[in-house]
Amino acid sequence: MSASELQLVMTVPSQPLVFGGQLDEIVGCTDLVNCHTGLPRVLEQLTTLIVSLGGDRTEGLFRVPGDSDAVALTRLRIEAGQTDFSHVHDPNVPASLLKEWLRDLAEPLVPESLYEQCVSAPDDPATALGVMSLMPESSMHVLKFLMRFLAGLLLPDVQERTKMGASNLALVFGPSLLRNPASDLKNAFASSSGEQAFVMTLLASFAS
Repeated sequence: MSASELQLVMTVPSQPLVFGGQLDEIVGCTDLVNCHTGLPRVLEQLTTLIVSLGGDRTEGLFRVPGDSDAVALTRLRIEAGQTDFSHVHDPNVPASLLKEWLRDLAEPLVPESLYEQCVSAPDDPATALGVMSLMPESSMHVLKFLMRFLAGLLLPDVQERTKMGASNLALVFGPSLLRNPASDLKNAFASSSGEQAFVMTLLASFAS
């Protein structure tokens, strides 16, 4: 570990929690939220990086993992409150971190209390949008932003380059957005198709 990386590690504990934190606490912290949009800065930083680095022209975006060292260093920089990401040249790095940030939230973006509604009628747009209306405001705001961002990657010319259609994105993001409250692995596996279908339904609603 370099001296600069060690300094980052020492800085992180004094900063508000970005990865693994509560969403309400993140959006309630002026250092971590964009006061103009109400969105977590990390969410805007990562999606902006994905686009600026040509993610919409990268085959396997969100499916292909970023370099583990670059992902770890970028996460450290974010957690230390730094905004210089000039060391990042691969869109798979912020793409990996976006999934990681969602997955590491203390509470899933879609509350566990709404999980059964999501997977019981996952192909019904009215149900999907109804679930969103029941979500906490901060979670719904983030989910809408994310769905609009992902829907932009579903334009035909973008899909042709990334090879990532709605089913691929839903497969990747389902486990990051929904968390099965059941501890039974058999039940969790059986529900995974419902998670994917629910995210596909949301994507279709925002892409239309």
